[in-house]
Amino acid sequence: MIALLYFKEQKVDLVLLEVGIGGLLDTTNVVTGEIAIITSIGLDHQETLGDSLVAIAEQKAGIFKPGKSAVIANLAPEAKLVCQKTATDLGVSLYQADQDFSFQNGHFSSSLADFNHLILGLEGAYQEENAALALQAFLLFMAQRDEKVDQEAVRAALQATKWAGRLEAVTEHIYLDGAHNLPALERLVEFIQEKIQQGYQPQILFGALKRKDYSGMLTYLTEHLPDIALYVTSFDYQGSLEKQDFGDYTSIASYRDFIDNFESSAEEQDLLFVTGSLYFISEVRSCLMGSESFD
Repeated sequence: MIALLYFKEQKVDLVLLEVGIGGLLDTTNVVTGEIAIITSIGLDHQETLGDSLVAIAEQKAGIFKPGKSAVIANLAPEAKLVCQKTATDLGVSLYQADQDFSFQNGHFSSSLADFNHLILGLEGAYQEENAALALQAFLLFMAQRDEKVDQEAVRAALQATKWAGRLEAVTEHIYLDGAHNLPALERLVEFIQEKIQQGYQPQILFGALKRKDYSGMLTYLTEHLPDIALYVTSFDYQGSLEKQDFGDYTSIASYRDFIDNFESSAEEQDLLFVTGSLYFISEVRSCLMGSESFD
């Protein structure tokens, strides 16, 4: 409510409003958006949203508004069917990734526009998927208002885009990635596997909250990156993992000392991925970059 009152007071022209959790029952759903965007649907916040992709999709598709538009990622089949049915029931114009628009190898294509030789400022193959959603939503927004798109400005924006704590290379050898659930962790693992193929030697420093499925995340890391050194640590946020939660994983008493030692001894092909929780990433980022932090 405070945010909406502030937007009114400032007489804003455009609001990009992020849902808190889910969509259907989220407080932000009092707003009738012109374009609804679903970037992903995975098993997260099950205690609130349900324990299946179908149940979670029903919650997320709850932001679709009658007669408006929606843009969705290339979702799991059962989640996609929910979005398609909801769109049909509400008369929503639905735009689906890899069907109505796509982004591959720097080429974006849709009925609204084509762009070639695009360069992204964000690392990770999945950022093409994110860029596709952002670009399709933007083009749709501009088309609805009969506004002209400056293609060079689009190119410059995509190349200049940075995202704190999301595959962010904060030093030559250290990446920060707030992969705080299994779907996000899967994308991080894909990126690490790419780096291994390029000859790099990664390590992982993991810190998470007890209320998350940290055990499942650690199991996934060890199963898909069996030859990578994995270290688990606690941090200064209430509810973070403690030593008794580490099990048989290699524990680190002080992540600050660990990172200092890594940096001082890192060789050319050494990489450290710090991940597990956005709260943890924020702390580490503050240490590495001074007083800076992020939400």
